[in-house]
Amino acid sequence: MEQHRNSLQPGYQLHWYYITKILGQGGFGITYLAEDANLNKLVAIKEYLPVELAVREGNASIHPVSRERGEQFKWGLDRFISEAQTLAKFKHPNIVRVHAVFNANNTAYMIMEYEQGKGMHEILKEEKTIKENELKKILFPLLDGLGAIHAAGFIHRDIKPPNIYIREDNSPVLLDFGSARQSLNEQTRTLTTMVSPGYAPFEQYVGKSNKQGPWTDIYGLGATLYRSVTGISPADSMDRSEALLHTEKDIFVTASEIAKGQYSPEFLLAIDHALAFKPEDRPQTITDWRREFDGVLAKANVTENLIVTPASEAKTVAVTAKTVRIDQESHVIPGEVKQASFFGRLIDNLYGIIKKLLKWGLIILGILILLSIISNGAKKKVETTPVEGTPEMTAPVTGDAIEVEPVDQPQEEAAKAVAENEQLIEQLLTGAKADITALRLSSPAGNNAVEKYRNVLNLDPGNTAALQGLDSIVAEYLRLMDHALENDNLPQAGSYLRKAKDINPGSPDIPAAQERLDAAHQAKLQKEQELQKQLELKTQQELEEQQAQQKLKEQQEQQLIEHGKLNEPQNLMPESDRRALQTLKERIRANPRDGEARKDLKQLSEKFEQNIKQAMNDGKFDLAEDYVQEIQSITGDNPRTQRRLNELLKHIRRKKIEANN
Repeated sequence: MEQHRNSLQPGYQLHWYYITKILGQGGFGITYLAEDANLNKLVAIKEYLPVELAVREGNASIHPVSRERGEQFKWGLDRFISEAQTLAKFKHPNIVRVHAVFNANNTAYMIMEYEQGKGMHEILKEEKTIKENELKKILFPLLDGLGAIHAAGFIHRDIKPPNIYIREDNSPVLLDFGSARQSLNEQTRTLTTMVSPGYAPFEQYVGKSNKQGPWTDIYGLGATLYRSVTGISPADSMDRSEALLHTEKDIFVTASEIAKGQYSPEFLLAIDHALAFKPEDRPQTITDWRREFDGVLAKANVTENLIVTPASEAKTVAVTAKTVRIDQESHVIPGEVKQASFFGRLIDNLYGIIKKLLKWGLIILGILILLSIISNGAKKKVETTPVEGTPEMTAPVTGDAIEVEPVDQPQEEAAKAVAENEQLIEQLLTGAKADITALRLSSPAGNNAVEKYRNVLNLDPGNTAALQGLDSIVAEYLRLMDHALENDNLPQAGSYLRKAKDINPGSPDIPAAQERLDAAHQAKLQKEQELQKQLELKTQQELEEQQAQQKLKEQQEQQLIEHGKLNEPQNLMPESDRRALQTLKERIRANPRDGEARKDLKQLSEKFEQNIKQAMNDGKFDLAEDYVQEIQSITGDNPRTQRRLNELLKHIRRKKIEANN
């Protein structure tokens, strides 16, 4: 069994349960395999132990690390017990069965059915992807189980491949609910392992529990299916939010594109729908989502909410589609058009051309009207009749008087809209400059310079001031990157460079900045390697000095033996153990960083230290001292062990003096 610093050890008894080994450990607690001596069967036991809030004392009890953490620890403990009590009410074949929960060691333990089989993550590691018919055999039973859970007002909150177990009969079971874990994270905001990147939707990072619901679990299960059909995990929702914030583009690449032709379109569309970034864009219930796998709603729902670029483009972008129309009266485009593909960009370019033609067309039209009035100066009134298509000036005579009707009203509204459009652009440019002064470059959302410049470009593609403004923000982020490099803050420097790339990946200054960052990383790596070499050299020198001292001591003892002043020492260790220790010693000498050898050496040393303690308890201090010296003769090249044994030797000699006095 692997030794965990905070875990209960094999053989430890909890009521009539005997700990066998650890099944898993995370930031929230430890799960053990245990033997139920009462029913003579194996069970899984989950212990509440948030490592950032509490530690285990020597008597196995759990204690908060501080008074403040104590309140948070108790808050989470109550929710752990409440979750166990809720789960114990469910008796679904595809939901892990909870048998009991009880308090002990100042914490709580959840007793669960021990499922034998293989985790879905292990299967995916071996097979990369899973066929559609096999996935449906896993999916549909889990949907039944989740439906029952959701109907009771409960949410799993941590669906991912490791928490889906495939039994030996190929039936799936959902493990390790994360409701209490998520609640504790919301309460403390300190635990760092409460969500699973790639499988947790955005609302689990930033939202309260009341913002979560069945759609949260649907995202997690959708992400699991995505991993199963594409061979890769979906983009983390925090990375997606960052990209949407800075570039208005989602970096999510749909399963429909990656796995096209390998699975049915309805199946892939249902997966993509589950992974919509916004909660309201996903299926809201298990029932709704299940219909999509039969093709009933998948095509209608997903195509309404997702626009995907072709595979030939550098990035596939999934964005919320908005209805776009050209108002025939005002000739302006209301709403925001998101560029998602080649055709989207083509439409934007055509819109820019049409807008400019419209602007000049109005000017030419005004000139024609003026010329028409001049040419008909002898007439008192002129009548204009609108004709479908481009308006033309006509002057039909009606009796004795010729009446002049006003210029076509839509043309006046269009001219007014153009003026308002230009005024809006000026306001956005002014606001963007103020944002730059206040360092609101690309955040907060809804009030930053990048968004304003991009809104300008939506209204007037190719606007010089907006393009120059975006370039100035890129330059500012690169300046901030260089400042971070000067302070040796490489993570911060990398963050600034990523923001610059998000704004304009084609900036000519980006490659040089990337080279500066790479050089800084390389220099830091070389510095760390040099420090490591110096440490290893110092360690080697200390080992050689100790070996020389030990060799001198052995020579002196041999001389005393030869002159009859010292008896031949007797080996206190079995020869097999001496050989094992010598082998480990040689391995460590050849490779001082051989952690496995050092671990084995420590275990053997601890075995014989028990003999030392027994000799001391019996008052045989000379025998205890001989044990220490014999261990030193074999493990003397380990500085840490040597120091520990020297301290033990001093302790033995003090005890010997006290006993003699």
